[in-house]
Order: sequence, then structure tokens, then C-alpha cells
Amino acid sequence: DQPDQRPADFFTPKGWSTVVRGLVSVGGNARPASWLALRGTVGVDYIDRTDESWIRAGDVLNVTPTSDGQRGQYAANTTTYTVDFGGTVTLPVTNILTSRTTFGSQYVRGYQRSLAVAATGLAAGQQSFTGARTFTKHEEAFNHSAILGWYIEQTGILRDRLFMTAALRQ
Repeated sequence: DQPDQRPADFFTPKGWSTVVRGLVSVGGNARPASWLALRGTVGVDYIDRTDESWIRAGDVLNVTPTSDGQRGQYAANTTTYTVDFGGTVTLPVTNILTSRTTFGSQYVRGYQRSLAVAATGLAAGQQSFTGARTFTKHEEAFNHSAILGWYIEQTGILRDRLFMTAALRQ
């Protein structure tokens, strides 16, 4: 059995979100010798998001059992750093056989932080958490990760028609 809901019940809560995102990367290629090709990329990805809600004291909602003011906030930010490097060495072994060795590595480091806070009992006219009587939720979490991977791949090329490949990856 749902309580009767008035149109005002849907418009009384105030809510907003803020999202900031930044992505920057720099990459390059080099060919220091005819048999050697190198490449590399460095980048960072940043996301900061905040979701907030607020119900003023005295705004009685049929969907909320109290007329106390309420405030909630969820904030999360994630930062990821990436470094990628690789290269290829191509050398003729004989006039019909070519050797191609490709190698590379990638490092990814990530940081995540989230915070959730909810409070009730805001005094009339108060919008901040400092005016709250009771905190109903307070959670904070951190996550750090780092991944390092590498690979090496050897290809034998016979007359530009037959390719034999072996690889190691970590």
C-alpha cells in the first residue's frame, strides 16, 4: 500500500551532481636506426564526481517519514596513471629469412577514493552537515592498484609468405 504522493513530494528534495574529468596523454615514436622502431605513451585519467541531496527542515514528504531536514553526499574520485613502452627490431638473417623481435611493457597505477555521508535533523535554515543532529551513514573507502606487464614476441618470416611466431607475456 503506497502512501498518497503529491506533486510537491517530487520537487521538494534538492539534488545535484558535479563531474570533473580530465584526460591527458603524450605519445611518441622514434626510428633511431633502419632496423629499430620505438614507441611510448604516458597518460593520466582523472574523474571526480559528487552527488548531493538536501531536504529542508519542515518540508514534509509523504515518501519520507520525518519532517527533519536531511542531507546526503556521495563523492568519488579515480585517478589512473599509465606508462607504455615498446619497440621492434627487424633484421635479415639470410636473403630469404627475416627476424622480427617485438617487445614492450605497460605500467598502470590506479587510485580510487569514495566517501558517503548522510545526516538527518538539520535545523531550520541549515544546509550543511554541521547543523545535523544524527549521522545515518558515514563510509569511506580507498583502493590502490598497480599492474606491471611485459611481453616479447619473436617472428621468423620466410620469403614474406610464411610467418612463425612465438611469444612470452607476463
